[in-house]
Amino acid sequence: MMPLDEGAALTRYLVVSQVCAAIAAGMSKTQAVEAVAGRLHLGHGAKPQRYGVRSIWRWLSQWETDGFEGLRSEPRQRRGSSLSSTFLSLLQEQKLIDPKISIPEVIRLARAEGLIAEDESIDRTTVWRECRRLGLPTRRRDPSKRSRQRPWRFPHRMQCVLADGKHFKAGAHCAKRVAVIFQDNATRFVLGAVVGASESAALALRGLHKIISRWGLMSCLYVDLGFDTKDLARATATLGISLILGTRRYPEARGSLERFNRTLGEQLLCGWPANPAVDPELLALERRLEHWTSELYNHTPHEGIDLDTPADRFHSDLRSLVLPESQAKIDEAFVTSFSRRVKSHNCVSIGGDLWEVPLGHRDGKIQVFRNMIAGELSVLHKGKRAPIKPADLRANAYERRSAPAPAKPNAQPPRRAADAIWERDHPTLVDDDGNYDEDI
Repeated sequence: MMPLDEGAALTRYLVVSQVCAAIAAGMSKTQAVEAVAGRLHLGHGAKPQRYGVRSIWRWLSQWETDGFEGLRSEPRQRRGSSLSSTFLSLLQEQKLIDPKISIPEVIRLARAEGLIAEDESIDRTTVWRECRRLGLPTRRRDPSKRSRQRPWRFPHRMQCVLADGKHFKAGAHCAKRVAVIFQDNATRFVLGAVVGASESAALALRGLHKIISRWGLMSCLYVDLGFDTKDLARATATLGISLILGTRRYPEARGSLERFNRTLGEQLLCGWPANPAVDPELLALERRLEHWTSELYNHTPHEGIDLDTPADRFHSDLRSLVLPESQAKIDEAFVTSFSRRVKSHNCVSIGGDLWEVPLGHRDGKIQVFRNMIAGELSVLHKGKRAPIKPADLRANAYERRSAPAPAKPNAQPPRRAADAIWERDHPTLVDDDGNYDEDI
C-alpha cells in the first residue's frame, strides 16, 4: 500500500478546518460534520468533490489525537468493484458524452447492447457509488444552483480572520503593488497589512507572522488569495489554525472584504498613482497603509456593527486573546524541512540546482530546512543551522584549492624505545648546564 502524499493530507486538513470553524461558530460536532459533508471541497491540484460523513469523522478524530501527522495515515484498501469492466467503460463513456444521463438509462443501454444479460440484476445504488468513486456527475441539475450561499459572521474577535489582496499603483511612475490586508470577521477591526510587488505565498506568510506576533493566534483563517497555498497550509496546521479557502462566485463569504477594499480605494489609494510625493518603496507604503487603518479606519463608526467603531468593538470583546507560548515557536512554524542525499562533490540537489553544504556530510542524508517567508535554506551542522548557498560553478572552475595545512610540530618530540636504549648505552658527556661530567 502506498503511503499518503502530503497533498492528500493537506486536502484532509482543509476539510477538517471547515469542521473546526463551524464548531467555533457555535455548531455541535454532529451538525458541523453533516454541514461540511454536504459541500463541494477544493483540494490541492484535485477537482472538486464531496466526502462522506464517516470519512470526516475519522479525519477529525485523527486531527484531535495526533494533529497534522494523524492525517498522513495510509488510506484503507478498497475492494474491487462487482461491476464488469465493460459496463464501467460504457458508464464513463456515456457520462462523458452526456453528464445528465440517468443511471437507469445507462443500465437499459447496457442491456440493449448485450453487455449485461436480461435476467442479470444490477442495483442502481451500486452504479451510483461507482460514479461517486470515479468522480462522474450524478445530478441532473447544475450543482452550483443547488448550493446554499449565506452570509456569515463569527460572534467574537480572533475566531475568524479574513485575508485578501488589493492591487494598486503608487508613486510618480505608477509602480504596481499589492497589499494583503488581515481583518477580524466579528469586529471589522483591521489587524494589519503587508505590501509587496506581487501576490505570493511568502507575502501572505509574512503578514500572518506579523499578525500572530502582534495579536496572538486566531481560530481559523479565511483566505481569498490567488497563489499556491501549500506553504500557508503547512504553517497554519503547525500552529493549530483552521484554514478556509475562498471559492469563486461566493460574494456572501467575503462581502466585508470587498466593502473594505472599496473604502480603501476611495479614501487612500485613489491619491497614490502618479503622485511624486508617495514613496513607492514597499515598507514605506506598508507604514502609510497601516497608519491609515490604525488612526482612521479602525476609529470610524461602521454600519455593519451597529455604528460602533471596529476598535471599540474589538477591545471590548470578552474573549481573551490566545497568545503563543514563545516567539521561537512562532518562527519555527514558518520553517519546513525535507531530506536530501549529499553527493560525492558535497552538494545537494534542490529544484534542479546544486547547493553546497558544509564539509563532513558527503554520501549521507541530511535534513534541509526552508524558511517559507524568506526562502532561505539551511542545514543542521554541528548542532546549529548553517545557511547554504547555490554552488557557483564558474567560480569553482577558477578557484585554486590549496593543500591542507601541515600539522604543527609538537613542542616535545615523541619518545620511543629505541631512543631510550641509545641514551642508556651512550650517555652524554656533559650535564644540562654544559659542564663536563667527571663520573662518566
